[in-house]
Amino acid sequence: ESARRILAHDAADVLIIKPQLAGGLRVGRQIISEATQHGVQCVITSTLESGVGIAGALHLAAASPEVIMECGLATLHLLADDLLVDGLTLDYGSLAVPTGPGLGVHLDRNALAYYKKH
Repeated sequence: ESARRILAHDAADVLIIKPQLAGGLRVGRQIISEATQHGVQCVITSTLESGVGIAGALHLAAASPEVIMECGLATLHLLADDLLVDGLTLDYGSLAVPTGPGLGVHLDRNALAYYKKH
């Protein structure tokens, strides 16, 4: 809703999209499409979520050719732990898009069990 108001009032040259706060990946994609129609660039960033959320946002960025600016998704190092077995690969400032089924990540069952209790 906020993004639509900003676009309707021509109030920005760049939108910062946090998919998890915007309502998910589908809503994030809709915002990108609407912003493009208004000539507004988009940057996708995290809200300090786990590797699962980062993987989703990373796929959104990779699947959106309109997103040409650098995105702010390299925030996993700010967390004490994560839910992924192997994590996401950061190489010279770039995150590799996971290529497996779904989001391409594997969940750490022990971490899931731990955080289910805590």
